[in-house]
Amino acid sequence: MAGVVNNTTWVTVEPSTATGDVWRCTSIYHYPPELNSGRHNVFIDAYKDGSRVRSDSLFAIWGWEGQRSDEQSPDVALNKRAPDPCCDIPIEKGMKIWCRLSGYPSDTVRNLHAVIDGTNDGNSWHHHSYLVVFTLQNSNTSQPPITPQPVIEDEPTRLTKLEARVDALEKLFYSLQGD
Repeated sequence: MAGVVNNTTWVTVEPSTATGDVWRCTSIYHYPPELNSGRHNVFIDAYKDGSRVRSDSLFAIWGWEGQRSDEQSPDVALNKRAPDPCCDIPIEKGMKIWCRLSGYPSDTVRNLHAVIDGTNDGNSWHHHSYLVVFTLQNSNTSQPPITPQPVIEDEPTRLTKLEARVDALEKLFYSLQGD
């Protein structure tokens, strides 16, 4: 699709054929190892009139190739605060995810997966992430794509989060031992 910034060769966009306001995928960004840190997620951001959208009533609708009727993929609200992306979907082992947005007709992004060889320094087999950006556009006008700005945590923030996780695990460990 013309106008989509996509740093992959495998992720594709199925454009909506609707007219009027449409959620257009404007950017697909595969995280490099130094930004991914071993995660396996599809992060989604949405923009309307040049501003980031955050809403409990706007959802990422998603699923995966080969999904059975008994396998759930609940819609995810785009309600996370900046600087985090609006929402994220975990990429489980073997999934090839598709996603689109609710509220208006939407492009569908396909083949988001983590079955990619890596360097073991943040991107390894089954540990790859993406940032997908949708922009609400009128099909009668063209707008330039928004280049995603991935979130980079500074070292003190990462250490604080790790320390909190260690503290929680220690509490759990000692509570299970009865001390």
